[in-house]
Amino acid sequence: MNRCLPSVVVSLATAVIGLTSVSSASAQVIGTFRFQFAPFCNVVTVLIEQKGTVFELTGTDDGCDGAAPASTANGSAHFNTGGSSVGISLALVRPDGFVVNNIISLNPGTLAGTWRDDWGNTGNFVFNPPAPVAGSPRRLTMRGDYIIDYPAPAGSSQGAASFAFARQLASAPIAVAANVITVGSAPTANCPGSFTAPEAAPGHLCVYERARGGTISSLRIINNSTNQFDSTTPTGFGIVINANNPAPAPFTFSLGRWAVTVP
Repeated sequence: MNRCLPSVVVSLATAVIGLTSVSSASAQVIGTFRFQFAPFCNVVTVLIEQKGTVFELTGTDDGCDGAAPASTANGSAHFNTGGSSVGISLALVRPDGFVVNNIISLNPGTLAGTWRDDWGNTGNFVFNPPAPVAGSPRRLTMRGDYIIDYPAPAGSSQGAASFAFARQLASAPIAVAANVITVGSAPTANCPGSFTAPEAAPGHLCVYERARGGTISSLRIINNSTNQFDSTTPTGFGIVINANNPAPAPFTFSLGRWAVTVP
């Protein structure tokens, strides 16, 4: 199928349609395009080449106009059945070694789209954004659940559990006492989330307690390697609860969620 390009190429879609007759054995440069991972200020600039029915993308994520080191970007794009949308798989490799895999869907007529990554972030994929771009840099946050539950006798008792991060961090995150948001406590600047939406400032570990049972006197983060309170390791952490029940209780427990953000 042959179609002519308009005099001014206004979108990637028209360029792609105009080149559908290119042989699968050749590579054709489509052009260089900019997209924003809204609501974040990260902008990716990619060179797109057609290689048969697949389009190869190579470029960089600017780290929010140089606010952070740039990441390399590599991926591929294809038209979905019927040509109603373009599917893109784009991997970003950051200077710290973390990889962010993005799945993107574009409308080929407007180049408006949506994106999501394997860290739980999502938003609009904005074609040719203005410069400078508003917003904060994309955060990479790992999240998990915790529970400590044990039969509690009368008097003092202690329970503990350890938790591992899905990916090792470059350094141990900050876990001061204020980063434990117990039931009924207000969020803080470094831990602005909640049990339902756990968040953490870059370089911080935050624990959000949802419920508890028994007479708990303290809930602390502990370093699994050194047994030091308010401390972590790059690979994980522990939680210790101390209780002082006036009488035997069926269980003493604390449960909730945690979040840690890459610095």
